[in-house]
Amino acid sequence: MGSKTMPELTPEQEMQFIKEGYVIIKNAFDPVNNVTLKKWTDDIWERCEVDKTSPDKWPDKIHLPISESIPFKTLSAKAYKIICDIIGGEERLFNDIEIHNGFIANFSLGHDKPWVEPADATGWHSDGDFFRHFLDSPEQGILIGSYFTDVHHQGGATLISPGSHLEIARFLAEHPEGMLPSFISDNKLKEKCHSFIEAIVDAGDMVIMHPFMLHASSQNKLKTVRLMNNNNIKIKDPLCFHRQDKNYSLVEKAILFALKKDYFDFTITHKRESIIPDRIAMQKAFSDKEEARKNNTN
Repeated sequence: MGSKTMPELTPEQEMQFIKEGYVIIKNAFDPVNNVTLKKWTDDIWERCEVDKTSPDKWPDKIHLPISESIPFKTLSAKAYKIICDIIGGEERLFNDIEIHNGFIANFSLGHDKPWVEPADATGWHSDGDFFRHFLDSPEQGILIGSYFTDVHHQGGATLISPGSHLEIARFLAEHPEGMLPSFISDNKLKEKCHSFIEAIVDAGDMVIMHPFMLHASSQNKLKTVRLMNNNNIKIKDPLCFHRQDKNYSLVEKAILFALKKDYFDFTITHKRESIIPDRIAMQKAFSDKEEARKNNTN
């Protein structure tokens, strides 16, 4: 299996992405000294309508809609280069990618309950509630978790399952008809996985994950607000597992590794289709409320 060189990642990081399905990019951006990002984090209290000084009244978790964004390339040339390398080159991007203020704010999720170890946590899923999933789906080239606050043990870390992408790849290879977004829970695929960890990171780190990576929310027993957002990076064309030039992306290499193949001929047997998830209506209602609040203060 050939590929372009990946100068921003070490060979060890490349292999970690292939075998474990993720890599952590340290200090990918500066959420403290970047004026725009600092404003975004300062604004979360007003946007969420939460009193910063009354932690006893904090909600569990709020998923904010996107109201502002900036180009990824402007924010972090280093991270942008790594993202492009992992998907096989900038030319494979569907469009310009941006980082945004659609934070997932974990204020105090499960703080009053006994700690549940990652392996026993619920809610494991792979992202992509808006399309039918195939082995080669282009709708979600990679997943990126960008962290705007430090995340400590029992502090609301994203739970990830290293190696789970290999199980999902093998499952989807057997289902060219594609699967609805609920296929992870419907087929109890989490039970086939064996490694479950907290993604402990610092503010400014990014966790870049294979699109098939299983992950879940975790408790925030520390009650120190955790701010992060997700970016699903869309690519122009479906993944390809039989390239004549063998210029496979790391995402494709990981799938071939899972299948124990040098190449794999794959053809879908059902049309690709979009799905409108329930969260769209909820986020629109939140956005409308936010816009009304802004208008009332002007």
